[in-house]
Parts: sequence; C-alpha cells; structure tokens
Amino acid sequence: MPLEEARSLLNAIPPALAVALRDLAISPHAATFTLLSAHMIIFWLSQDSNVTPPVCLASFTAAAIAKTPPMLTGLYSWKLAKGLYIVPLLFAYTPMLGGNWIDDITIFFFALLGLYCFAGAFQGYMENHVNLPLRIIFFLLAFCLIAPTSNLVHSLAAILFIVLFFLNLRKTGD
Repeated sequence: MPLEEARSLLNAIPPALAVALRDLAISPHAATFTLLSAHMIIFWLSQDSNVTPPVCLASFTAAAIAKTPPMLTGLYSWKLAKGLYIVPLLFAYTPMLGGNWIDDITIFFFALLGLYCFAGAFQGYMENHVNLPLRIIFFLLAFCLIAPTSNLVHSLAAILFIVLFFLNLRKTGD
C-alpha cells in the first residue's frame, strides 16, 4: 500500500474509534512496560555520561582525588564501563522489566555471562591472557549470550564459554 493511501485511510478513522483500536492492538500491560523500558533506557544512558569522556564528571572527580591525569582516567573509566552500554539493549529487546521472575533470572544469568565474556574479549584478559582467535570467539559468544535468541542458543554458548573459561583458568597454573 502506498504511503499516501495509508495516511488517508488513517485520517478517515474517527478519533474515538482510533483510541479503541489502539487499546485492542496493544495491551495495557505491554504499553506500561514499553514506556517503562523507554524511560529506563534514557535514565541508564544519562548515567553513562558520568564515565564517558569528555564529560565524565565521576571520572574527573576520581582523577582529582587520585591525583592522576583527568582525561587518561576518563578514558580508562570509559574502557571499563563498556558493559554499561549493553544493559539498555536488554531493556529494549528482552522482557527484562515486564516478564515473570523466571524470565528475569534467565535473562540476568545469560547477560551476566555475556558481559563477562565481552569484557574478557575487549580487554584480552580473563584469568590469563586471551589470544586474538579466542578474543574473536569470545566476542561471538558474548553476542550469542546477550542477544535475545532461544534458550538453546544461550545454553550452547554458555557451555562453550564455561569450557573456554576453565581452559583459560588452567593456563594460570602453568
């Protein structure tokens, strides 16, 4: 359907009927948690500015207390806080705020593993040095753990991550 035809069709609907159709199209529960997710995304990202240069007020305050270079401290805080940018994606693409408690715990567990996997891939270090091929694998596993996919994909990625983690952990004893 062309855009102009769709607009003319929508404009032809009386306002009272449009409200009733909107209420039938989306439940009040879904509308509530969609709005809550939108607000939490905005709030969360506004708090990320505390550790993201060039603003990073918290980092600059910490730099003043520690007597370290402010911008270098801001860059390190930005690097350490990379996981903070992933949580709003969970608000947007998973039922993290509006689901039942079993869904919430499942999302939390896989997201926690995914964030740790992402941090290890980003830093190149978990419990020991992580070489480039493993870093790429860890990035892919982090995506599989955090992305809203099936529980089978999450479980397989978690098992592979745990195996690789313990292999990395074993290397520290050498």
